[in-house]
Amino acid sequence: MNIKNTIPAIAAIAIAISFQACSENDKNTAPQNNSISFTTLNGSALYRLENTAQVFMTDNDVAYQDSASLLIPAEIYGHKLDGLKDSIMKAAFDTVSTDINVAMDAFFRNAVAETGYQYSPNDSIQRSDREGMTLVTGDVFNLSTRLLTYRVSNYSYSPGAAHGITITNYITFDLRNGQIIELDDIFTADGLAGLPALIKARATELAPAIGPTNIESLPARGNFYITLDGSIVFVYQPYEVASYAQGAIAIPFYPYQLSEMMTAEGLALFDLNS
Repeated sequence: MNIKNTIPAIAAIAIAISFQACSENDKNTAPQNNSISFTTLNGSALYRLENTAQVFMTDNDVAYQDSASLLIPAEIYGHKLDGLKDSIMKAAFDTVSTDINVAMDAFFRNAVAETGYQYSPNDSIQRSDREGMTLVTGDVFNLSTRLLTYRVSNYSYSPGAAHGITITNYITFDLRNGQIIELDDIFTADGLAGLPALIKARATELAPAIGPTNIESLPARGNFYITLDGSIVFVYQPYEVASYAQGAIAIPFYPYQLSEMMTAEGLALFDLNS
């Protein structure tokens, strides 16, 4: 296994695009400390799937490769981001651990174990023999003076499968109070109960562009993000409410369209109090 955790220089240029869309309210509350820094987390492992040469009619046993590459915010505008880091680890490796390398190693081994084959670590196996893989990536999707949206994508391809699949989850972090924002922070209990019907109706309107869908509930894991212009987008994974060919299904709303379903915190988040 090859795992590396390094700290690069200040990386403000990596997200310079976010500053092009700041609202007037953002400008009035611009942070005094504009520093932005990241850590990078990279790791990989290659496994031999035992006794698979005959199964796949190859000269050698085939290989399964795990890899991860995440750009993790270390500090944004002077804010420490420990809560965000824990959420990133949970989304990326399905666990929270004080030792990131241990968490990544366990995730890698679990991914290859799910193939159903016996396996053994082998960094010398030819990568051309690879017949399956897992790739985890993470990056900053959106950043304003108020909110940071982080994206974690997990691509997996099982040996012999017709195709791979990518699962993408979003984490929304409030830079002002250092808290992760969930749907139940934005919407009341009654609002959450009523959202699926509104999302379904909106998806029906968008059907010429996104295709037919079967939406009966909120996205798995409450998956959503907030755009730089303030829209809220509900994201369903491939196969969750539509065919694989349609990919992820993203259903957007302007916040005012959902304001009657929001908590006081949600109204304040979208400047809808007036």
